[in-house]
Amino acid sequence: NLYVAFQTKDDQIVNRHTADDTTLWEGDVVELFIKPVAREDTYYEFQWAPNNARFDARFTGHRQPAWQTAAKFTAAIKHAVAIDGSVNDDTGDDRGWTVEAAIPWSAFGLSEAPKDGDIWFANMYRIDSKGTHNMAFMGAWAPVGGDFHQLRDAGKFVFSR
Repeated sequence: NLYVAFQTKDDQIVNRHTADDTTLWEGDVVELFIKPVAREDTYYEFQWAPNNARFDARFTGHRQPAWQTAAKFTAAIKHAVAIDGSVNDDTGDDRGWTVEAAIPWSAFGLSEAPKDGDIWFANMYRIDSKGTHNMAFMGAWAPVGGDFHQLRDAGKFVFSR
């Protein structure tokens, strides 16, 4: 598995989208974009919301196919969300939330972990929302401009045994 974790600070935890593979990015969400360098144009997008909804998609070109079709891809991801406060409740006691996920190598078409020295492009994002279409903050591990799907200038994961 590829293990990832996000720990966020958030004074108003909100995401009203509860179904998987929907527009989770319209609320609080963390996202992982990842592309094995050896593959031509294929890349993956994974998102987790504080209400435990998730989004997983496989794209075969830049934003291709449309996200609704790309999201028909399903990976056997195990994930857990922990809330320090409450979701979609304006009680004022929110402090943050955490996501931990295990993405099996098979999600990337592999039967085992990448080889020593393999390089994958990757980026991680955090959207802090104060309600639908009211983004208070968008943060990136490797800022690439206005298009999260642009992995050419993203960070790199270098695998080592």
